Amino acid sequence: TIDLYLCKNETDNKIITKLEPLIRKYCNDPNTYGIDASITIGKPDLGPLTPVSIRPLAALCQLKITKHNPSVENINFSVKLYGDSNTLIREAVCSNLKCLSEIDFQAAFKIAKQVLDDNWRVRFYFGKYLQCIVNEHEDEAFELIKETVEKFKRQDTKLREKDTALEIAVHILVYKALRFKAQKFRKYFYTILNDASYPVEVKKIIAFACKGDTLLFDKNLFDEVIEVYTTLVKSPLPSVYEYAAFHLFYNIQQKGEPYYEKVKPLLEILSRKSYDPSFPFWESAEMNIYLRVFYRQIPIEDTIKFLERLCHSHPFLVNERSESWKVLQILEYLTKEGKVTMQSKEKIKSLILQLVEAGIPTAENLLKKVDGEV
Repeated sequence: TIDLYLCKNETDNKIITKLEPLIRKYCNDPNTYGIDASITIGKPDLGPLTPVSIRPLAALCQLKITKHNPSVENINFSVKLYGDSNTLIREAVCSNLKCLSEIDFQAAFKIAKQVLDDNWRVRFYFGKYLQCIVNEHEDEAFELIKETVEKFKRQDTKLREKDTALEIAVHILVYKALRFKAQKFRKYFYTILNDASYPVEVKKIIAFACKGDTLLFDKNLFDEVIEVYTTLVKSPLPSVYEYAAFHLFYNIQQKGEPYYEKVKPLLEILSRKSYDPSFPFWESAEMNIYLRVFYRQIPIEDTIKFLERLCHSHPFLVNERSESWKVLQILEYLTKEGKVTMQSKEKIKSLILQLVEAGIPTAENLLKKVDGEV
């Protein structure tokens, strides 16, 4: 109830004055610690800000009280709380860092730089703070974003674990670089994009962020975003190029417009990629779905060319029945088209033969149909 009251924009000064000593008492009382940091970290049943004791809740209230009564004493006490050894207390401070930032930006920023080196629970709400400061304090936000990414890059690959702070930091970087053309952000964004030393996790967040309507389908940004995806698809790592291809083609399918001439260079690259068996086949070759959806808007010869390459480089498209029906469906569509050349029919027949040899049901019937036409 106290926390809800303190969330109001306007409060009664008399009530705030009465609450201050009560909240401070619980913040300082060691008997209200409840569960300590070492127990809460890593427990799946204790998500961020799980109310396991009254002391972290008191810390939450203290930051909000400081916003309503920004006295030097309250500011200093709020800053002091972040130095607590209990994870839940520091987490409470980080989750309400916005309140402190509104009245003393430098004090909040000093804490924010320390949060980068804290554990995942404390960093959970760090992204919310970044979102709050990025427009009014662009330089400081950029500093924190860059350090978030660079710290992740410096970590041992075995210890890397993507978290909410990293995801939001990279999302902000992408939007500031592409949509708002902020030069400092653009320079760093393209450094990450083109430098193979940056972690796979960061590249995947970029691919995910770019799929949004305000980027991918903004007519003023479409060409640049496609270039970003093209760069990602050129990566030698299937975990990068397959992930990027999935999000690009899935969202294009949802839009219902093929943008074929724009994505054709990207299709040329993807169709020549070799399949890595260590990567789940059901998450691969999203390009095949694109061909199946937009075959009417793509030149027949191009569809056949890309399909031939995909079936050669991704054998599961022929051998796995859960995937082969998609290839068969495309071939059925193509055989119904009246403008298929003799050379194209031979190529279609060759693909159908692969499906027949793999024991795919109905492929033989389609082969007989094509044989009757050739």
